[in-house]
Amino acid sequence: MEEEKILFLLEKINNNIGDLNKAITDLRSDVDSIKEEMTGLKSEVYSVKEEMTDLKSEVYSVKDEMAGLKSEVYSIKEEMTDLKSGSV
Repeated sequence: MEEEKILFLLEKINNNIGDLNKAITDLRSDVDSIKEEMTGLKSEVYSVKEEMTDLKSEVYSVKDEMAGLKSEVYSIKEEMTDLKSGSV
């Protein structure tokens, strides 16, 4: 009778160990999946960072162009003022 109880308890312990091993395997699989997702997200972040850098560069180019156009407008304005005062 005692041997049956011990065998029954050992079988339960063995089953519990099997369940724990399966749970650990499932957790490892989940961790691997999360790692893959994080790697993908990291890649996307780097892509967005590169795009932002490119956009920043474009903004600076447009800013330079606008400064050049502003300078041209002032030059034209001065020429018009000079022409106006010369014809008076």
